[in-house]
Amino acid sequence: MSLSLTVVQHHPAEGPGRIADWAARRGRQLDIVDATAGQLPRPDPRTPWVLLGGPAQVNELPDWLAKEIDLVRHALQANVRLLGICLGAQIIATAMGASVARLADPEAGWCEVRFANGDRQHFLQWHSQGMDLPPGAQHLADSEGWPCQMFHRHRRVIGVQFHPEWDAAMVQRLHQAFGAECPLSTANDPQDATRHAHAAAWLDALLDDWFDG
Repeated sequence: MSLSLTVVQHHPAEGPGRIADWAARRGRQLDIVDATAGQLPRPDPRTPWVLLGGPAQVNELPDWLAKEIDLVRHALQANVRLLGICLGAQIIATAMGASVARLADPEAGWCEVRFANGDRQHFLQWHSQGMDLPPGAQHLADSEGWPCQMFHRHRRVIGVQFHPEWDAAMVQRLHQAFGAECPLSTANDPQDATRHAHAAAWLDALLDDWFDG
């Protein structure tokens, strides 16, 4: 297994966030590429990919996104370890043959995610579309607003609809980039600090298991 990790970015404001913190602590190198500029990696099973979020929608399919979905299909065939977050999860789900549909009401801000093992935890969300469970994948979580919040296939391919990588600094960046469109609170709420800490711990455990598993 390579010590590097390819991070596929879909918007300048949506960077790796806590994933970069995890990589620094674990001695992993992040290679960040811009999918919208056509900077797509070549599938290599030795190097895992993280596909980040962004404002694009898989049902609209701009040219760069159609190319990315096709490349992810090749990556799946090549047994590349994949982790998708929000749009990234929808890209993986689409490449696996699942549908993506519009939510009746967007999920935004802190939302409770209900895991199949009975755990419940709040994570930041901001999306108006959701993915169905891909064929051959195992359902791992849902929410009140959408039935598929997380899935995996053989623990190598994981999709999460929520944003465990968003920390307080990332929320500020999103406000700077999207202005009044951004629904996330920047209030200094002690409950938010606790939720951020729990999200960080959850992400560390997920990345450790996924990357080295």
